[in-house]
Amino acid sequence: MRIKLDFIECFGFYSDLVEFVAKKLPIPFNEINLLGGRSSGKTFATLDFLSSLVAIKQQNAIYVFRQNISDAKKIFSDYLNFLDQKQLLKFAKINHSERTVIINGWTVMFEALNETRNNINKGAKVGFRLWTQARYVFAFFEEASQLDFNLVKNSQQSLRGTKDTQVVSIFASNPWTSEHWYIENFNNHLAENEFSIQQKPYYEYSVVDKKLFLRSTYRANKFTSQQEIEQFEWWKDIDYSKYRVISLGLSGSVEGAIYARSLSVMHEPYGEYDNYAMQFFGGMDWGDGTSSSSSDTACLFGSISKENGIEILDEMVYNNNVNPLTSEQQIELVVRWFIKKQQEVNVKIVIYIDNAHLRYFYETFNATFKRIAFQYNMYGSELVFAPAIKHAIWDRVVLVNYMLASGKLRFSKNACPKLYKDLKNCYVVLPKTIKEDTKKERSHEHTHTINALEYLMCAFHLYFYAQAPAINEKGAIRYGT
Repeated sequence: MRIKLDFIECFGFYSDLVEFVAKKLPIPFNEINLLGGRSSGKTFATLDFLSSLVAIKQQNAIYVFRQNISDAKKIFSDYLNFLDQKQLLKFAKINHSERTVIINGWTVMFEALNETRNNINKGAKVGFRLWTQARYVFAFFEEASQLDFNLVKNSQQSLRGTKDTQVVSIFASNPWTSEHWYIENFNNHLAENEFSIQQKPYYEYSVVDKKLFLRSTYRANKFTSQQEIEQFEWWKDIDYSKYRVISLGLSGSVEGAIYARSLSVMHEPYGEYDNYAMQFFGGMDWGDGTSSSSSDTACLFGSISKENGIEILDEMVYNNNVNPLTSEQQIELVVRWFIKKQQEVNVKIVIYIDNAHLRYFYETFNATFKRIAFQYNMYGSELVFAPAIKHAIWDRVVLVNYMLASGKLRFSKNACPKLYKDLKNCYVVLPKTIKEDTKKERSHEHTHTINALEYLMCAFHLYFYAQAPAINEKGAIRYGT
């Protein structure tokens, strides 16, 4: 039985794979990874491919995985529609309760990864004898950015046949977050190139170790109407961060990334420093909890001058989840790091820290400083921990965006990777109910480096604009001459 193959250009390789299966040839990919924005054709093309395969009379198996039962039922229904359109449904034996299709020797199963029953056991009962004769087993993991890593790996390890059986895993996903294991893995193999993906009319791809990585946009889909194209382009001017994710298929948050546009025009540091013509500062945010939002202690070190603005030169981030430390141990870690920075520049450094934390840990800071300062013989220079001034959160957001975009705030992604990642992934938290007095909030996950940056930036404001003392002597801890 033969059917007409009509894949859109971006996914034309699926036509070749159908021919490979028909001729029982080795498939050149063991893994196919598809990442793209909305209406970029990745799921449509894959279901089209998997429904075309079953027109070939062979004993093979197809698994389609989703995280939840409701999603598995939805894609099961979509697959039946594809079979119907190809006039194959009449040849199929369908079990709606088990979500299985048997047709032309193929067994197709639709599974929820978090289902209580052991889905692979069900497959073994139906298909182990079949697998001993199978040339191919396909596993389609749809909406991969919603899937649990361990459940995916367990399922992949259970999909096996004989030594001659080739297992091909297919992943498709929207890039809603860069934090997910699948998106991180994809971007490691096919780096995001915003300029390239905008210039190319369809997509970009890479093949590494028999793994295909393909990023598609709405322009790859020949079924996208002109009205839909205009809607995708509309986001470019209205909310560029959403345009990157929804239209271009680049990773990020659709909730409204706060700093993404400013980061896209970020300037590198000048790289030339006159230690005696500029001021050196630090910013520190304390993280003594064990939750994801409060476990990081973040320290930034940078220079400030009226001509160059702020240049962040280095970062130190300690996660208390990985290796828990006591408050005293964390303070010693921080103090030693800043002493090292102070010795590199050999001039005074003022470190700004949340006033509440400084007051709470004052005695511990004081005692730790005295002990370590004596060890390092710190009597010819100065190190100061001072309470930071905290403005309203959205005022700080506006200031950081302005400084980044204007080139008055510079840092290197290589020197400060955590700061860059946190700024890139910080987004607006929308209120659950709209009220006149409701204010926009910033996401609270992974913002310790951003807080440290904002504390450091208050020095720039104090020194050059407010004409106020840069150090609030009350509560400050000072060592040196």
